[in-house]
Amino acid sequence: MKRITNDDGIKLQRAMLLTTGMWPKQFPNRKYRIWNTFNYILAFLMFTCLLRTFFILKDFSSLVQNWNIFITFAGFCIKISIVYLKRSKFLKLLDFMNNKIFESHDFNLNKHMNHSINISNSILRLFQFSAGFTLMCMFLHPLFEKKHRQLPFEFCLDATEDSVLFYVMWYVIQVAALSSAGCSTVGLDSVVCSMMGLVAAHFRILGETVSSTTNLNSTPNNSPLSYGESDEKINEKLSRCVELHLAIINFAEFIDDIFSYCFLCQFLSSAFNMITMGFVFTITTPGSTEFILSFTFLSSTLIQISIFCAYGNEVIIESLKVHDACYMTEWTYCGPKVRKTLFFVMECAKRPVVLTAGKFVDLSLASLVSIFRAAVSYGTVLRQLYYSK
Repeated sequence: MKRITNDDGIKLQRAMLLTTGMWPKQFPNRKYRIWNTFNYILAFLMFTCLLRTFFILKDFSSLVQNWNIFITFAGFCIKISIVYLKRSKFLKLLDFMNNKIFESHDFNLNKHMNHSINISNSILRLFQFSAGFTLMCMFLHPLFEKKHRQLPFEFCLDATEDSVLFYVMWYVIQVAALSSAGCSTVGLDSVVCSMMGLVAAHFRILGETVSSTTNLNSTPNNSPLSYGESDEKINEKLSRCVELHLAIINFAEFIDDIFSYCFLCQFLSSAFNMITMGFVFTITTPGSTEFILSFTFLSSTLIQISIFCAYGNEVIIESLKVHDACYMTEWTYCGPKVRKTLFFVMECAKRPVVLTAGKFVDLSLASLVSIFRAAVSYGTVLRQLYYSK
């Protein structure tokens, strides 16, 4: 059984981004660059067309639904732009993830890496199902419309007045754009979540490694006055733990530096989508097309933002456990040199490792609750304004 590496944790996610050409490569070939450029153009074309739609739509409910799609597309365009602009840092992060210090733990602790990767892959499948079901609802609902021709979302062109061929062309373009955006969003979000899961797993491994380092001196025959026989070996292990701890902190800082504004973009778009889709969900007839679409879109948004915050919260908790692991060692049977090293690790672990959204909001369950409260409050206000008219 081979040792699990950080690269194993992002294999499936990387494959999804390679499919749409959004995975940064050091030396991409011409075919990959063309495919990458095509998907970027398609995304920004839809963004521009959606922006123009607001000057045409008159119905309030349709306007709110299109705002939701527009914000989602805007968020997607901003995220892929950030990744493109920070491409060099992203490639450095991938190189740093292959650092041998992350493979220095005992083989039996591979279970934590395996557990993290299994959860990340399950979350990827959940993302895929959620996004796929939402997109299928958007693609299929125009086909069941009997009164007049419709597109997956309202467009700046009137599909009822143009020829069938023109309608089919724009239907295919919208399907292609939404599929590309959906696949890229799922891939990008899941690769970030996987990286956060790997950070939490390494903190867990570090905690167990630190706890077991002083076992050499915790024999029944030892007393606080007879320490020192194995101190050099213990201190050598603790020194490797210090290196690993600093590497994990750097890993988390890399993620925060590259994706912090992606997180902020996700926070803002998710909050807006929860407000608008929650509003549409409450005013539409149960069982109608709008009702199903708003429900699926709302569910996808809730899953997306909840997983981000859950992973961020896990990183905070696991980073703090390293401090407790140092205290729970048999440090009373160790000499001053070992105690100083333990104290150094405890000082480094005193402050939790926190991933942020634009350096403004922490990724935590507390932030998630705040978003839910704000979304419910503003959604209620929007609903009251709608019925008051």
